[in-house]
Amino acid sequence: EEAKTNGFVLTMCGARRHLTDLLNSPDRFIASKADRQAVNFKIQGSSAEMTKKAEGRMWEQGLFDKLDAEYIGPVHDECVSSVAIEDLQVFLELGHACMVQPYATMQVPILSSISFGPNFGTQIEIGELPTLEAMQAGLAEMSKLLTKE
Repeated sequence: EEAKTNGFVLTMCGARRHLTDLLNSPDRFIASKADRQAVNFKIQGSSAEMTKKAEGRMWEQGLFDKLDAEYIGPVHDECVSSVAIEDLQVFLELGHACMVQPYATMQVPILSSISFGPNFGTQIEIGELPTLEAMQAGLAEMSKLLTKE
């Protein structure tokens, strides 16, 4: 309805996707694309905004200058970094805080699960809070995995 009324839809932070050309197409198949694109843009565009805002907060915090950490990039709704084990606890605490900040006008809390591992394909999930105990348990599990290899 938003697209049909305005000719565009907005993400929660105001990014705009123009759909007038699709909506006004005489081809019903083309016009039907606007409905799907409107919904997808609101959801996926808002998700991308959340990830970009988390990335920006990480850079503002100086995580990649202060710590032995390198930002690799976003993967869907994840922020992927390479971090030295000796800086992992501080990185997890600060990075997690960047991920769970309120977004736009959402009333529900933003939650973020935490994982790390020796590579992107082997990850150990440690829960939703970056506690010292959770990190130590994850490192112990990772050590067991690495000794098996």
